[in-house]
Amino acid sequence: MRLWNNIKRAFTWEKLLWCGATLLLAIVFLVLGLTAPSLPGFKSGETIKVVYQEKTSESTPESSTASVVSEVSGKIPINSATKEQLMTVSGIGEVYAERIINYRNEIGGYTDLSQLKNVKGIGDARYESWAPYFSLD
Repeated sequence: MRLWNNIKRAFTWEKLLWCGATLLLAIVFLVLGLTAPSLPGFKSGETIKVVYQEKTSESTPESSTASVVSEVSGKIPINSATKEQLMTVSGIGEVYAERIINYRNEIGGYTDLSQLKNVKGIGDARYESWAPYFSLD
């Protein structure tokens, strides 16, 4: 009797329903093989070729200048990236993009991605979140 009272106090109906609903969802995902949504037309782990196009006032589809991001890695080449390309990375706005380019010009180009930490306002946390998007030329 005492054991039953302890069990009743530990597990309320709300807790049991919540656990049951969570378990049911987990089983549905496992049985149906549902995963996180992916881009339509792409297989998991497939390398995607990304092309950035600089827009100018005279730019037309036939005569536009496009710079291609590394086909193998899909990363932005830090030593030749434009401000607009840098700003495609989440968290990099106009100010950070300008700082990254100005520092690149000061040192004559990045030789190591960790040099991004020398840019004003970029510490370890920002570097860790941005570094995967960049490559050296």
